[in-house]
Amino acid sequence: YPEVEIYLITLLVTILLREKLYIDAAYLSTLLIDKIRQYNRRSLDVFASKAFFYYSLSYELINKLENIRSTLLLLYRTSCIHNDINSQAMLINLIIRNYLVYNLIVQANLFNQRITYPESGSNNQFIRYLAYIGRIKAINLEYSDSYARLTMALRKLPSDTIIGLGFIISLTKLIVIVQLLMGEIPERSLFNQKHLQVYLLPYFHLTQAVRQGNLQDYYTINEKYKELFIKDKNYMLIKRLGHNVLKIGLKKISISYSRISLADIAVKLHLPNALSAEYICAKAIRDGVIDATIDPTNGWLITTDNNDLYITEEPLKEFHRRIVFCLDVHNDAVKSMRYPPDIYKKELGNGNDKSKDEEKSIEELIKELEDE
Repeated sequence: YPEVEIYLITLLVTILLREKLYIDAAYLSTLLIDKIRQYNRRSLDVFASKAFFYYSLSYELINKLENIRSTLLLLYRTSCIHNDINSQAMLINLIIRNYLVYNLIVQANLFNQRITYPESGSNNQFIRYLAYIGRIKAINLEYSDSYARLTMALRKLPSDTIIGLGFIISLTKLIVIVQLLMGEIPERSLFNQKHLQVYLLPYFHLTQAVRQGNLQDYYTINEKYKELFIKDKNYMLIKRLGHNVLKIGLKKISISYSRISLADIAVKLHLPNALSAEYICAKAIRDGVIDATIDPTNGWLITTDNNDLYITEEPLKEFHRRIVFCLDVHNDAVKSMRYPPDIYKKELGNGNDKSKDEEKSIEELIKELEDE
């Protein structure tokens, strides 16, 4: 029986991985994939997705993941032809991960644009897919879209378990960075979660530096936790936060002072000189970060009175964002609803009983009228 053979080989691969015999596991998993392709039976689809996962994991652990990229693409095409939904979902994630491991963001984005993720696939695979696409969107400066996908992935995770804690930590760290890049400050409750508090401490310090607009603290934290940020693969995104720190610091200065010299701004923001402060202020005024004018003769930044927030479009945008969030939660809840099998038969049975009772009551009325 091929099914028994495939199952036993898969079991052997998992044992080799558990014993850290990664080279042997990679060799055996290659034979396993060849066996699955050789038999080409639909009864093996149940084992195929697991086999693909261990195949990719084995090669990743020996740092030869790029060697199987073409094989994964071929397997994905085959799974599409056979309409194997679970294998499609698994292979999409494995291929995207293959690209991300080697920082091939453009190729990963192109692959994602050319495929259609199966809606009826595994929920766990869909969560991982959302996390991968959220990272790609963040790298491509699409922060709003990235944040929407990452928060959706976090919502779909089971809330009553710590299984997959590493994935949850990685996902939460990325959400914190994307929020900061969007100009928002994550809520403190996000950092106070019981199982995440210790792991998110460096990101909490980073958030404090950004919130205060303190460029010196930002550089200090960036240097202190540089190895951790590189290990988390978030270092390049964190380096982008320098502009946000300057904007927030400049915004606080513009609120506090109606007029301040550019030299003082350079001191407060830890900039090299007043000329650098002038360039940054000019860019902030152009981008609409602050409402002010520069007096180049005297070297001043003169801020104007802040407009009433409620006469702008900000309340409209905020209400729109909340309504969209509520609608998304509702739609996700409706899609994830499950109904017991054969429940409609009971409803039909109840309907038939009611119609019979009505017929009986009508017959009794007719008999009473005839008797009278």
